[in-house]
Formats: sequence, structure tokens, C-alpha cells
Amino acid sequence: MGNFHFTFANIENQYKAAINAGYEVLTCAGYYHKKNSLPSKILVNRVDIDLSVKKAGRLSDIFNRLNIKASFFVRLHAPEYNPFDFENYRV
Repeated sequence: MGNFHFTFANIENQYKAAINAGYEVLTCAGYYHKKNSLPSKILVNRVDIDLSVKKAGRLSDIFNRLNIKASFFVRLHAPEYNPFDFENYRV
């Protein structure tokens, strides 16, 4: 990962590589519920929405294509975005 350049295509390829390597992708809740019988390879998929709800929506599109889920954490008092804005609410 030393020369990793962030693009949505690269992120999708990283998730595909993990899935192809046998990793089970879990949400935070999924990890909690399986904590006593975890598979040998896991990826806990947590997304912190720090700057852009729209970019989080693009990640969600990737997850839907790959049939995986994630835990999204929304900052309610973010100076960068208003989570209650109608467009953000829709995402």
C-alpha cells in the first residue's frame, strides 16, 4: 500500500482483492455478533463521514456492487457538511 493513490476505482479494486483473498467483510455490528466465532480473515468495514456525504454515497454504490455492507458514522455537528441538508439526507 506504500504507493496507493486514492480513487474510487482503486478503493473498489482493494475491496475486490480482499474478497478474492477470502476476507469476510463485516459491519461493526456483524463483528460484535460474531466475536466468539470469527472467521480467520475479516475486514471490519467502518466508514467515517468526515467531509462529504456525496463521497460516502459513492462508497455505498461500490459496496452494493460488491454485495458487502459497512457501518457509516455520521458527524452530526460537522463544520464541513450539514447531515440534515435535503440532498445529504437523500444520500
